[in-house]
Amino acid sequence: MLDGTELIQYLSDQQTDGSQRLQVSTLKVESKSDEEATEPIKTLSQKQLPPSLVEPFWVRRKPKVLLVDDSITLRHTLAMTLDKNGYQVFQAQDGYEAIEQLQHQTDIQLVICDIEMPRMNGFEFLKHCQQDPALVDIPVVILTSRSNDKHRLIATQLGAKAYITKPYLEHQLLTTVTDVVEPI
Repeated sequence: MLDGTELIQYLSDQQTDGSQRLQVSTLKVESKSDEEATEPIKTLSQKQLPPSLVEPFWVRRKPKVLLVDDSITLRHTLAMTLDKNGYQVFQAQDGYEAIEQLQHQTDIQLVICDIEMPRMNGFEFLKHCQQDPALVDIPVVILTSRSNDKHRLIATQLGAKAYITKPYLEHQLLTTVTDVVEPI
């Protein structure tokens, strides 16, 4: 465990310009009477504060994304791209497995889903999400090789937030993911 003073000193030592040092001050502690000493001390985590104020600044929550595609190669490629861009990635090979993942990981913020998959395809998955109150608010982005307007229209009618065709451009995919996960 790292002492707060040690952390500040360490960060201070990491400065490239030695003249810019962080100021570290000493905290004075007064002794209390016996009656006051029995009162419990509330810590920040016990108070009703937002998580961003309780958690240290270096702890950042990664948005969680579920990739649904029967191609393991595509899933791994996408997972590496998303991971290096700050997302926590979960994977499923079809719609059924995706539903199982969503039941276990209730804080997934985005699903990227193919259309053509065995057992449960992307359209069936979208329809299931529309009808399940626990899943209806999770945005789904379709990533598919189907580029015609018919498939795009069906996906949109079933609630897809975006539609990307394969092969995709990495920067376009990342922009779409960011826009859906963190809308302005």
